[in-house]
Amino acid sequence: MKIIATAAFALTFAAAFPALAVEVRVMSAGAVEPGLRAAAEAFQTTTGHTVSIRFGTSPQLQTRLGAGEAADVLIGPEPVMRTARAAGKTDASSAALGRVGVGVVIRRGAQKPDVSGAESLERAMAAADEIVFNRASTGAHVESVLKASGLEQSLASKTVRTENGEAVFVRLKQASPRAFGFAAMTEIRQAAPEGMDLVGPAPGKYQNYTTYLAARFTGAPPAASEFLTFLNGPQGRAALASGGVETP
Repeated sequence: MKIIATAAFALTFAAAFPALAVEVRVMSAGAVEPGLRAAAEAFQTTTGHTVSIRFGTSPQLQTRLGAGEAADVLIGPEPVMRTARAAGKTDASSAALGRVGVGVVIRRGAQKPDVSGAESLERAMAAADEIVFNRASTGAHVESVLKASGLEQSLASKTVRTENGEAVFVRLKQASPRAFGFAAMTEIRQAAPEGMDLVGPAPGKYQNYTTYLAARFTGAPPAASEFLTFLNGPQGRAALASGGVETP
């Protein structure tokens, strides 16, 4: 009888908890951090799984992938995902997670540049003491527009490049009141408590939406697929949107 009772308890336990909670490891671009953290918290509450996320810029993700680093889920722009697919690190398919635009940022109390149009912004850049942007996706776009517009040389003496969005904000805190920068809209919102203000979306040709994709690493546990499904479901989409990640 004791053996039968024990077996019955085991069956009941297995039915109530069909899968043990596991950790889902995520490598992600930093621009989606606020929304992704909110989505991960909702997923953990719903499923009991835990999610650990390591963020980085697109160049940093490329370097880490090249060095052999792996996880369960990869989130990044198309160049990063292409590298991972080509190396056989992730599944062939990937899903669009959301998109993030470029914003113009100042430290609180600094002079606000005119962002009503591309020409107004260029006049503001000519009058600024310093223009700060990163070396990741956002900064790469700004750099390409300055080159195409023939402004790279004339603005070179006042242009400061940083490793990532966080470093943009650190630099602006130390700069003159006539300095401003470019950063991902999501990162600017996240830095508001630290004294950063969003002037507005970058206008015209200076605006660029980076679409972020998500894929499962080869050999990742089933929970990784659960997380990807959750991110593209109603709860996940709402959490991402709360952090400024727009539906693609």
